[in-house]
Amino acid sequence: NDLPVGVMDALRPFCEVRDAEPEGRNLTDELPNMGRALCFILKGALSLVQMIPVVEEHRVLRPAADEHATFAFRAGKRLLMRYPPGHVAGISTFFQYHGQDVNSRLQPKLIVSSHFGPPAEIWVLRYERCGATPGWKQMPDGLK
Repeated sequence: NDLPVGVMDALRPFCEVRDAEPEGRNLTDELPNMGRALCFILKGALSLVQMIPVVEEHRVLRPAADEHATFAFRAGKRLLMRYPPGHVAGISTFFQYHGQDVNSRLQPKLIVSSHFGPPAEIWVLRYERCGATPGWKQMPDGLK
């Protein structure tokens, strides 16, 4: 990782530290203000999952020439990305334009993965203050 020494220590007061998240926990739906949050994965992994209202029939054995075989798990869900330790999840929604209205049902969900040895340790940095924890907006410019 190319972060200068001490950046994570300086960032910690602005994050909600969640050090024992069990596998299968839907962070997007279960934690407050996750629509604009960065998740620093220190241990375990997060999966970015698209919820599919109608389960499609997958052609696992013989995909059509114009289709790519997709990985789907549990009916109604499709894995878009898995974030292992050292990665940051949530970048695409964190830097949304102000006033942009996005239907939350269409947004992918961040779910604690069963890969990389749960429980997961995740630091959640929200765009705005959440309870007593300051957010990115309250952070000094030198840390942003």
